Amino acid sequence: MYESFYGFREKPFSLLPDPDFLYLSAKHRSAYSVLEYGLTGQAGFTVISGEVGSGKTTLVRRFLQQVGTDTTVGLISNTPRDFGSLLRWIMYAFDLNYQGKETVGLHEIFTEFLIAQYAAGRRCVLIVDEAQNLESETLEELRMLSNVNASKDLLLQVVLVGQPELAEILNRPDMSQFAQRVAISYHLKALTLQETHAYIRHRLTVAGGDADVFTDAACDALYFLSKGIPRLINGLCDIALVYGFGEEMRQIDVDTVISVIEDRGQSGQWMGADPPSREQIHEEVRRLVASRRTKVAVRSQRVVGRQSVGGDAPFAVVPSEATLDVGDAGDAGPRVVSAFTPQAKVPAPDVAGTDGEENAKPEPNIASPDPIPAATAARSGPREFSPEFSGSRREPAPESTVYQGKLRWILAVASLAIFLVGVWLVLASPRFDLLERWLG
Repeated sequence: MYESFYGFREKPFSLLPDPDFLYLSAKHRSAYSVLEYGLTGQAGFTVISGEVGSGKTTLVRRFLQQVGTDTTVGLISNTPRDFGSLLRWIMYAFDLNYQGKETVGLHEIFTEFLIAQYAAGRRCVLIVDEAQNLESETLEELRMLSNVNASKDLLLQVVLVGQPELAEILNRPDMSQFAQRVAISYHLKALTLQETHAYIRHRLTVAGGDADVFTDAACDALYFLSKGIPRLINGLCDIALVYGFGEEMRQIDVDTVISVIEDRGQSGQWMGADPPSREQIHEEVRRLVASRRTKVAVRSQRVVGRQSVGGDAPFAVVPSEATLDVGDAGDAGPRVVSAFTPQAKVPAPDVAGTDGEENAKPEPNIASPDPIPAATAARSGPREFSPEFSGSRREPAPESTVYQGKLRWILAVASLAIFLVGVWLVLASPRFDLLERWLG
């Protein structure tokens, strides 16, 4: 609908678990590492839990794309409350015949399948998605199946993926035997504010569009409204693009996002009891912007502090509040002060008050870590930088001139010696004797 208007190859915010759109935040990268370790480290049970819509299924889909040909994977993606016989679902996941067979026969067929796969040098991995719906009896049946092994190797590895209720089930006292079989687990949390910005721009870029379709303020509002849950972000962004397309807006701003929320609240599709008001959203966006600027300023001050303690450095990052205003006084954010070019100093204000005591502090010095003298900075011609990044032009040392003169004499003597040796070889050759006889 809006793909061609915004230049997308496909919808960037589909609710389907498309592994091509997976954004590997620090949390998702850790969860993926847990899956890889569970596979390569011969873990009996691996558990991945997370909030609804946090990207667990998308992560599993990406994992399945990376699994090698030496691994046989069985996937159970649907676990209804009336799950029934677990063994039949496992047989179905591994494409084994389970029709018309009793439990004993099913167990025998599945055991022979595992042994045959092990003999062929293949490992078997069972992945159960939405595992929070499994009953205690079903999980106990799954634990019993994991007892099938060969000497030091496991014939069946199990990955359980589910909502936070799965962790609550495994922490119950009656599930202690099963919990002891869990080799490694990870809980996938929601995205942070910075990760939400990166997530939105990542999906826009993967879809082939401009990463700046959503403004920073719109991303802040989306984080506040979704609490960093990827599925909620997808739903809000998709509808916001529809609204933007309808109004022919090339960029989605915070007011467009607020319009989506207001319409969803009126139609009863909001995720909570009551959607926040327009004023509340704007206030939260302002708070997030102020918090982000404060963090940048604090981080910049720490960088300056480390450089001032550690000595000279090629660059220093200082907050805009502590720098000399050059040009637009409304510029915000840190700026980089290079040590390669001289920087002006802020003149210190008059610190003497009417009572003769100091009532003000001088403005911070924004000169480079190694200030360049005015006479040196005014020199013309190419600049040679010292290892200390002073920015001054260095005169060659007297020793270097003497060394260069000696080197020229050595090269001249060597060239003359080579020439004389060549002449001697020519005169001493038999051909030269025959030429003398013929001339004589």
